[in-house]
Parts: sequence; C-alpha cells; structure tokens
Amino acid sequence: MYYLLPGAKKQVREPDGKRREEILVPDTIDFEKHWGVAVGALEHAIKCLRHPQEFGAISSNYLPYASILPVFASLQVYAQSLSAERQLSAKQKIRHWYWASIFTNRYSGSVESTSARDFLDIKQWINDASAEPGVILEFKNNVKNLNLRKEIKRNTSVYNGVFNLLVLKGAPDLINGEAPQYDDLDDHHIVPVSKAKSLNINDIHTILNRTPLTAHTNRHVIRDRWPYEYLSELIKENGKSTVQGIMEKHFVSPKALDILLRNPFTYDDFEAFIKERERVLREAIKSLVM
Repeated sequence: MYYLLPGAKKQVREPDGKRREEILVPDTIDFEKHWGVAVGALEHAIKCLRHPQEFGAISSNYLPYASILPVFASLQVYAQSLSAERQLSAKQKIRHWYWASIFTNRYSGSVESTSARDFLDIKQWINDASAEPGVILEFKNNVKNLNLRKEIKRNTSVYNGVFNLLVLKGAPDLINGEAPQYDDLDDHHIVPVSKAKSLNINDIHTILNRTPLTAHTNRHVIRDRWPYEYLSELIKENGKSTVQGIMEKHFVSPKALDILLRNPFTYDDFEAFIKERERVLREAIKSLVM
C-alpha cells in the first residue's frame, strides 16, 4: 500500500538481476483518478454479489468473504475491458473461480498473496482455456466429500455460500409461496431446536437443517412445531405437488419431504433427512463449477 502514495519509489528487480526504481503513482491527480476507478469497481462488485439472481449474497451478513472483494472487483473490470464477444466466457470463468474459492475456503487465511496469484491465474485462464487454475481442480476433487454437516456457524464461507444458493434458487416462504423480502429473513431450523434434546441430536444447528423464511412465518406460524405438523397442514390445503415444488426450492427433495412427514419423527429420521439434503446440496454446489 505504501507504494500507492504519490511519488513513492519502489525497487524492482529485472529478470537479469539488475534493479531499477519505479513510481506507481506519480502525483495526487493520478492517485485520485485511480482511487475513483477502484471505488467504482468495488461498488459494482458489491451490487453484483448482492443480486439475488447472480450470487445471492443479499447483505453483508451473507457475504462468504469480504477479503475476496478486491480480486473479484479487479477481475470484473478486466472482463469488461475485453471485446464484447469474449466477455461471456470471461464472466463464466470468474464465476467458476468465485464459487470454487468459496467452497474450498480459499480466502479464510492470509489473502494478499492468494489474491495476487488468483488475479494473474484467472486472467491467464480467460486468455488460454487450457490454463485452468489449481483451485478449480481442487474443487472438483473435493466437492464429493464436502462435509456440510459440520457447518453450524453463520458468517463462515461454506455456511454463507449455501445460504446464497438458497437465495439463488428462489426459495419462497413456505406459507405464502412468495419470494421473501431480503431484509425480513429468519434463518429457520427445519427440525426445531426445542426438539433436539428429546431426539438426542447434537448438531441441530447444521446448515443442513436451516433454510430462510420470513420472520412472521418462522416465529408466529411454524414456531417450534414438528415438520410433519405444519407440512401436513400445507399439503391438506394446497396439495402435495404444490408443497413439494416449494420444498424443492429449499433443496428438500421429494424423498426428504417424505422423511419430514414421518410421525413420530425419530433420531433415525433426522439422520436420514440430513443425509438426503446433503446429497442434494452437494449436487447443487457441484453444478456451480462443473
């Protein structure tokens, strides 16, 4: 950052070993010009990430990584500088890199060197389809074993990434079937927390047991009732196919729905539901890159 100060001299080593001085920002006017470009790029990147049909990070609470923003913004600017016919492919590669980074926890540690390397690697990939970066291969090798069950804390990259997928899927409110207002969301437990003790469940807070609902539906309609109670009511009134269509947008498959309708609902039923939903979500995550 020091070398972005106007007039700051930086020592640069040439390939032959010789050193020379370089000034990145010659004066205040140049600094202000680049600052304006950088701020504009970040604002555009944030809008893109927040869009419910693009990346689904609808608020800062659901952004997987703040640290990925600079390189994401820079890559977006680079893609926009390309000729019109090349931008679609470039944006697709950026999207693949983004999701692979989220679900491999790539930006969870020190990010400066990672950001610089990714910017160069993705630019090279955009210009050479054979230069697929290592993070894509890492994602492809590991996604089938991705342990979603252990994701219990909001604001981790994988937890928020799954929540972003629910937004992208258009998961509607269970009661009115409408897309919720994103400033009015509860992170709902499908099997209520109050039932965990009676079922001897230790990981009731896993992302596999969570989905977004409106605050009113979560707190005043569903409350702490068993899934078979409120789902049976919905099916009786609206038909199973309608309810099934809504649940599939929450990554609850027909098989998982049938499990949730079991009465009584047991520990083994919870395990079966979690296993099936993890399978469905893994497939959805896989489709983001492959």
